[in-house]
Amino acid sequence: PKDIDDRWMLDEIRESLPLIDKNTPTLTFTGGEPLSDWPEFTCVLAECRDELPNTAVQVLTNGRAFSNSEIVNAWQNIKHPNLIAAIPVYASVDHIHDYVVQAKGAFDETILGILKLKDRGQLVQIRIVLHAQTAPFVTETCRWIARNLPFVDHVALMGLENTGFAIANENLLWIDPMDYQDSLTAGVEALAAARVKISIYNLPRCVISRSVWPYAVQSISDWKNGFVEECASCVEKKRCSGFFTSGRPRQSRGIAAIH
Repeated sequence: PKDIDDRWMLDEIRESLPLIDKNTPTLTFTGGEPLSDWPEFTCVLAECRDELPNTAVQVLTNGRAFSNSEIVNAWQNIKHPNLIAAIPVYASVDHIHDYVVQAKGAFDETILGILKLKDRGQLVQIRIVLHAQTAPFVTETCRWIARNLPFVDHVALMGLENTGFAIANENLLWIDPMDYQDSLTAGVEALAAARVKISIYNLPRCVISRSVWPYAVQSISDWKNGFVEECASCVEKKRCSGFFTSGRPRQSRGIAAIH
């Protein structure tokens, strides 16, 4: 976060849109918070609709802005055929979510925003980033979503990329995926029972239960994706997410070739 006016980026994005291949399958916006200047940003999304009508658009947002009905209505009025808001829900308990995002009241605003989006028929993905503050509660969080938000379009359970503020707070955030393997499995089972679409991102197959392998996808961008020496003889390598090479990578004690 910096106290600067960076809205010029939206102008650059507008100028770039006509240069993008019309056959591009997906386009993702992230930040910061893309909806900080929501009137301008929704105009950019409308231009995406017109310039790239066959391209799915995903917006990574904290979702709090959608608690404002004016913003939800503007989003709905874009009428993009394949626009999804990807919103983090870090826990089913408000004070845990608020602690992770360092904003009191954020949980209530986020959930209200999700409800308003779905009330207007918009696509919503919930993202649960797994680290030491969230992974111990992942089963309960998934069960809560299955009970209260089963109508969302996708839930992504995401291994942590150890970069940016995650490095600065490494002692608070790092947890070996082996230590939440069983909790993750139980959470996936709860969502699957509620017929919620699920994906597991950023976690190698050797550190998750075989029963959830069907949900594990190759999610790490190619420019920061790699493998370690143990992976050379692994029969699952072609289907595995591999590892982040960005930031300060941490390796689970469970990393081992699958034969």
